[in-house]
Amino acid sequence: MRHFLAVIPLLAALAGSGIPSFAGAAASEPVTQDAGKTPVVVQMPGSAPKAGVPVPPPAAASTEPVTQDAGKTPVVVQMPGATKGEAVPSVPAEPEAAAPAAPSRAPVAPLPQSVSPAPTPAPTPFNAASAPSAYQTQRLTARNFFAILPTGIFEVTPEGLDERQKQELLVKGQTDFWELAGETDDVIVFTALPFRDSGVAVRLFRNVDDGSVLAAIGTLGGEMCTVELWRMDRNGRTIPVDTPQEPAVKEFFDKGAVLPRNINPSVSICLGRGGLVARPIFWNASGMVHMPLAHDVSYQWDGHRFQKLVQAHRPDEANGEF
Repeated sequence: MRHFLAVIPLLAALAGSGIPSFAGAAASEPVTQDAGKTPVVVQMPGSAPKAGVPVPPPAAASTEPVTQDAGKTPVVVQMPGATKGEAVPSVPAEPEAAAPAAPSRAPVAPLPQSVSPAPTPAPTPFNAASAPSAYQTQRLTARNFFAILPTGIFEVTPEGLDERQKQELLVKGQTDFWELAGETDDVIVFTALPFRDSGVAVRLFRNVDDGSVLAAIGTLGGEMCTVELWRMDRNGRTIPVDTPQEPAVKEFFDKGAVLPRNINPSVSICLGRGGLVARPIFWNASGMVHMPLAHDVSYQWDGHRFQKLVQAHRPDEANGEF
């Protein structure tokens, strides 16, 4: 519509200039819009109004300037009949196409919150897994070593002890048939209940050369004894090792002494004060026989190995007393 109005002054000039033909003919007929729309009649200059056709009154000039889209330089169009400088109707800018909506996304789960730490478990008795660590930090004790040793040594006692009872003994200090009698870093002693006249003990021997530790576990208080040796190396591996070789029976007597022919001797290695002791036992057809001894034989630990020691007889050493 704006472009059509702009040609009106041109048509008016042609009508008054005497140029024949097409201008006058064109001015005699009304100009209409497309069919189906409200007719718009434009009265050309110098033509008479056509009967029956309404002529719309001229639109009042708008005082608003015609501008382009926001942010661009405004363009002002001078309308016919308007004084120069007057504002003309504004042409609304075509709305910009809306930006395509972002594709919908599935809701994102919130980041997990920090998890509260699990409650600290109750302390448990020493176990085999912790032995190497305790050993490597020079904190391996007789209690620690006893915790990882098998309970086979108790099979030779009347009371016996299984693994569950051993853990109870370490935690509570007492079971139905055993109690903790005393301990140091290198020694732990358990006595049998109710009479406390026999027991089982563990004694440690530390090697200053390679850092290994020997544990001797054995019975106490009886006429006969049993002992086992276990070695733990620097890597925490524990293996059984041999006890020292038993001495000859003649080493317990003075030189030249002779045993009666009906006596059958045997020698056992037992736990003793400061190390291991050799204990002779004598038998005849009636049973066990007492024989006076002249010497005691023991094996003392010097930090490297067991050294055999023969000295004058002392009853407490012969009995393997701690």
